[in-house]
Amino acid sequence: MYVDSVREERFGDALWACYHMEGGVENGIIHSPPNPDLLVLDSLREDAISYKINDPDLYAEALLFYGRTSGTDGHPEVIEIIFEADSAEPAEAVDEEDEDGEDEDDEEDEEDEEDEEDGENDGGGR
Repeated sequence: MYVDSVREERFGDALWACYHMEGGVENGIIHSPPNPDLLVLDSLREDAISYKINDPDLYAEALLFYGRTSGTDGHPEVIEIIFEADSAEPAEAVDEEDEDGEDEDDEEDEEDEEDEEDGENDGGGR
């Protein structure tokens, strides 16, 4: 399936196949314990936004490449997600990466408080 889809420029199908090659995907859901299940399309969205932010030149090249996708592609939603990432704001990427409900700033504040407590306990307070 993968090789045929690349030859036929059905790049959505090719990417869909890539996510399924290792066998941890069933019905479009990535199962990788102990991590929570994740939809392939959500993972793809995260990856596309990450490339847009961290390697914009490669992302731009990918847009040009995937723009040539055949109209016979069986997974056009995959290509749409890659192109939608182009209009995503960086804040959207942060929100999607931190869906576990924890705020990174809260974690840093807790670490700072622990450091301050340690400094007071060993006579290092000001």
